[in-house]
Amino acid sequence: MRLIEEHLAAGDFYPDQSIASFAWPLLIQAGGLANLDGARLQLTPKGRVALGKPPADVVRQLWQRWLSHAVIDEFSRIENIKGQRIRNVLTAANTRRQIVNKALAGCPPGEWIDIDTLFDTMRRGNLNPTIARNDIALWKLYLADPQYGSLGYAGFYHWELLEGRYSLAVLF
Repeated sequence: MRLIEEHLAAGDFYPDQSIASFAWPLLIQAGGLANLDGARLQLTPKGRVALGKPPADVVRQLWQRWLSHAVIDEFSRIENIKGQRIRNVLTAANTRRQIVNKALAGCPPGEWIDIDTLFDTMRRGNLNPTIARNDIALWKLYLADPQYGSLGYAGFYHWELLEGRYSLAVLF
């Protein structure tokens, strides 16, 4: 990740957080452009061919592949929300990813929009990347303490806390 961070055009998103430098190896693996060889990534034949293609085309192909073949669930990067590894708590990540993709596809081309506008558009359009499988599963997700920090308590859970954070993780 340090090597990748040194080559990012504008550095990572935050100085003390490896976000882009963490994501690029995962995207490249999911896209079939490289495989792990021990602790190192090695380009595949497909990866060598990609070096000669326009970067925008390669990134587009990586994104399309990521939507259905991601190496991780982006939600796992939100470390403050505990209980994620409990069985039958989270919905399928690729289904959530497809919803975020659909929301992004609805954004005006060639324009920047702020995240609050995207979130409002997602909620109005019923583009909800639901995190918890059901209300019981919501009780198993918590902050700090499973008994007092559960997201199942009335009034404690907000869309921005789970679905919003997940959408941000996908965007990052």
